[in-house]
Amino acid sequence: MKIGIFTECYKPILNGVVTSITNYKNGFEKLGHKVTIFSPTYKQKPEKNVIYFSSKPLPGKSGYQYIFPFSEDIIQRASEMDIIHAHHPFLVGKKALKLANKIKKPFIFTNHTQYEKYTHYVPLLGSLFKKGLNAWLADFAKKCDLVTTPSEGMKKKLIENGFPKNKTIAVTNGIQIEKFNVDISEQEKQKIRQEIGLNKKDIVLIFTGRIASEKNLDFLFKAFQKIHKQLQDTKLILIGGGPEENKFKEMANTMSLADSIFLIGPKPYQEMYKYYHIAHLFTFPSKSETQGLVTIEAMAAGLPAVAIKATGTEDIVENGVNGYMTNENLNEFSNQVINVLKNKTLYGKLAQNAPKSVEKFSVLSASKKMIEAYQKAIKNHQNDLTD
Repeated sequence: MKIGIFTECYKPILNGVVTSITNYKNGFEKLGHKVTIFSPTYKQKPEKNVIYFSSKPLPGKSGYQYIFPFSEDIIQRASEMDIIHAHHPFLVGKKALKLANKIKKPFIFTNHTQYEKYTHYVPLLGSLFKKGLNAWLADFAKKCDLVTTPSEGMKKKLIENGFPKNKTIAVTNGIQIEKFNVDISEQEKQKIRQEIGLNKKDIVLIFTGRIASEKNLDFLFKAFQKIHKQLQDTKLILIGGGPEENKFKEMANTMSLADSIFLIGPKPYQEMYKYYHIAHLFTFPSKSETQGLVTIEAMAAGLPAVAIKATGTEDIVENGVNGYMTNENLNEFSNQVINVLKNKTLYGKLAQNAPKSVEKFSVLSASKKMIEAYQKAIKNHQNDLTD
């Protein structure tokens, strides 16, 4: 199968959508399919089988681009595909859907994001990202041959918001489990600790993701303040970039926790496993996920998780098996973290179960399921043509 993937962001941008696309590309190719990525233009080294369309950065710090009309070359290359797969609904998604209709190709869209929680990053689209957002998305979904989303919880939410029930399915994202479930030497761990400013005796909590308000980091900082009062050897490291890094560094200072909270910026994906392996617990306060790839990564590396109960996370964290979910309550969250860290028997059980519990999220498994989704989209498209 020839698969054309249209995206509003790709390398060198680092985020969950780019990781998902990269993993799917690798999985599809291992299964013998041919993949072409259609991406905005960045100041990047050209990559094989990536076609760059003309674009320019949007105002603000979103990292997203304005997409100019597709060139004849883009149209010709897309015409060679068996299916068009868009990973965003707005700028590139609208154009990709129009293109798919023009060249009479089946069109599938993956809803990665709870978009209503990110409206402050897209100033140019104004009122669309207010009252009419869910209605607009539902209308877009109805024009697709199929819509996928990474979790059953998110599928339910989309259908409640008007997405077509018969054309909306859950297809989990996959991660390279084998890249996280590896051993590293104590010497290498110590090198990472020294790089960050940690001691060997420190109990390390880790968060990975965008450093921004929609990740609910204010809550995490306040919860950590309570945890640190009872367990003074605890440290919190946050890995990722985002528009509010300075805000949260200042917050750590204001809370007198600058020596215990470390914002260390984004790290290359291929290096992430090392940072998980110097940590003891994954702490995740976000309520804006559709799945939560970073939670799967952390568990693949052997970390139990304590997370806020929310869409996406509910499909990964199993209470008492690989971690715990709590309500968005500071005492409940912080007490659960303390309980897991102080109870060595419980901690050992959760840490042992964590890698086993996420084996179902492998890249190859997810890629096979997405190919099945493509086949369903192609069938839907053919049925629409004959109606």
